Amino acid sequence: MKKYEASANIEERTKLLNDIQAYLLDNYLIIPVLRQSLMHVLGPRIANKSEEVEGAIPQYVYLGPYEDLQVKD
Repeated sequence: MKKYEASANIEERTKLLNDIQAYLLDNYLIIPVLRQSLMHVLGPRIANKSEEVEGAIPQYVYLGPYEDLQVKD
């Protein structure tokens, strides 16, 4: 990257950039660009027990099924 930033020659910069991309792909360097965080909240207005709506659908990380949620009056 230092050579790339120091170079003013477009052809050399293109070659260096291609080399950098090839290095990243060959070495499987992963740079995270998104971090997903999940929040599950069951408040006092929900009539269901938490076990009934959290994990009720296998391999589904969200609350569900929503059709089974019951709200207190």
